[in-house]
Amino acid sequence: MRFLLVAVVQFVVGIGLQVVAVLPSDGSLDWITWLVFSPLYTWSFGLIGKSQTKGETTDAGCSEGPPRMHPALEDRLWESAGVRSVSELPQFPFRSYKAFVAAVRNGDAAIGIEYGAARELAHVTKSPAASYALLALSFVPLLFVPASVILAVVTGRWTTLLGIPTALIAMFLSSPYNPLRHIALLGSLASAAYCLIAGTVFTAGTWSLFGFGLSFFAMRFLNRIAWNWASEAVLVSEALTAHLWKTANLHIKGKEFGMRSLAVHIRIDGRERWLQKISRFAMRGIDKWENHVPTDLLTR
Repeated sequence: MRFLLVAVVQFVVGIGLQVVAVLPSDGSLDWITWLVFSPLYTWSFGLIGKSQTKGETTDAGCSEGPPRMHPALEDRLWESAGVRSVSELPQFPFRSYKAFVAAVRNGDAAIGIEYGAARELAHVTKSPAASYALLALSFVPLLFVPASVILAVVTGRWTTLLGIPTALIAMFLSSPYNPLRHIALLGSLASAAYCLIAGTVFTAGTWSLFGFGLSFFAMRFLNRIAWNWASEAVLVSEALTAHLWKTANLHIKGKEFGMRSLAVHIRIDGRERWLQKISRFAMRGIDKWENHVPTDLLTR
């Protein structure tokens, strides 16, 4: 929790230091900004690497797990799920919550959780303060809008406004569902290395690359840490498991039954409803055509 707050504070304070650093014509204070920002990049690399090492399969020993939730929170989750046990859930692949947890911890099943749901439930899976920290971190790409404008006005280098579109593009590419996210990760690493070699982030090129790299790392870290919190909480809270399954945000892949998810059944049911609507529409069209066509034409 502390590293999240420090990362956000570093970004805000660092922007102010950047404006101060560019005031001298010789750029003699540029090194100050790197003293401020290099720990943020270091934490991003380390924490992202840690979460990727754990992977999206939660097993025994990967974490001690979060503490048990407050009974009031669990009651709200049960109410949202509309059941009082996972055995009552439709299409749930296990007979009991105990069997589900045992299968995941033994490696017989793997879980997947929608990233959006993991972010929204951070106040449940971790704490309200953690949720606020993630919310603040999500504004990092947007902060490059006023930061770029201020930097352009102070330095007179209007090309630094390129930091705005690059930061927003990075926010888009950082989505866990974006097929280009791995290429964007390499681009972010390259941009960080380039800025470090250049020793400044105040030119049009370095500022735009800096905006791309920092925005990408911030959003990627946000998604991964929220996912890790949710995946750990699922193994200690039956109510959270029921809520995520009922809202089609939990996916389970087992060695014996393959992939199971309520989202799959919802999509199938949706397709069936559309096919039924199309069929009924076609039948009504045929009936109308038969009613308007002369009988002798139909019998020829």
